[in-house]
Amino acid sequence: MRGLPAFPYQLLAVCGIFLTNVINYIIASYGSRSWDVNTGWRWMLGLGAIPAAAFLLSMVRAPESPRFLIQAGRTEEGFAVLEHIIGTEQARLRTDDICIGQTRNRNVA
Repeated sequence: MRGLPAFPYQLLAVCGIFLTNVINYIIASYGSRSWDVNTGWRWMLGLGAIPAAAFLLSMVRAPESPRFLIQAGRTEEGFAVLEHIIGTEQARLRTDDICIGQTRNRNVA
């Protein structure tokens, strides 16, 4: 269950690498050797920057990790993020679990 959210990210990363190689091959075969050296690499680099810029812009709207927020003392904000993802009852349970785990870690250290 824990690896399920990471699977789409890994799959899309591998597909992106594959597509980048295919596109770079097409760009490299488009022109002559001097065109590749003078211009082609710029196209390869620039086209690779477009998805990276889109990802960066989408991260602006991404919420902080609920665990980070709760451990930073911003319990209500962490609860709100959890509530949006898994519902009110489960969010209460998870928030309590994180608070208990945080207390245990402080006692151990």
